[in-house]
Amino acid sequence: MLDRVNNEANAAIEQIHNTDKAFKEQMKLRSSVQYWNTQAKKHRDRANWQKAVIILYGSVIYFVGFYTVPAFLNFAKTTATALMGVSSVPLLILAGVGVFVVSVVLWVARILVRVYMEERHRGLDAGERAVMAETYSALTSEGLVSEAERVLVLSTLFRPAGEGSPKEEGPETLQHAILAKLLDVRPTPQR
Repeated sequence: MLDRVNNEANAAIEQIHNTDKAFKEQMKLRSSVQYWNTQAKKHRDRANWQKAVIILYGSVIYFVGFYTVPAFLNFAKTTATALMGVSSVPLLILAGVGVFVVSVVLWVARILVRVYMEERHRGLDAGERAVMAETYSALTSEGLVSEAERVLVLSTLFRPAGEGSPKEEGPETLQHAILAKLLDVRPTPQR
């Protein structure tokens, strides 16, 4: 009977140690869950703010363009009519100004969208990490994670966060695209 009591006591002590170990592991992960939830909220708030900036920027550009583009085109038409075959330099300058202004507007829009997408991406990543930490905590408390799986889960959970959005492909600006197209002249083969 004494052996049975000792075995039950040892089993109870073992269970207490396992519970204590799981509790300490859960406490470690709880701070991670709180951190990642805070980060996710912060990045979501920034992304929403950035979305509002993009909408405001688009609205301002629309209304400014609505009133200035017709005036600019009317001025170009008047200039073309007045010069009628004398010189095309002022029209080329007007075309250059138009291309430059459109390029700047699109460049700023591209930067605003890039910042929005970066914040959105970081918010999603932080939210996923919080869910992974909670899931890992639940699996650990039930004893369903082996030591090899623990290393795998923790390395995924605590991997370094990306410093930005994925590398972009394509030309930097409209001028680069035009220049690349102009320089893509292939010589015709001679016979």
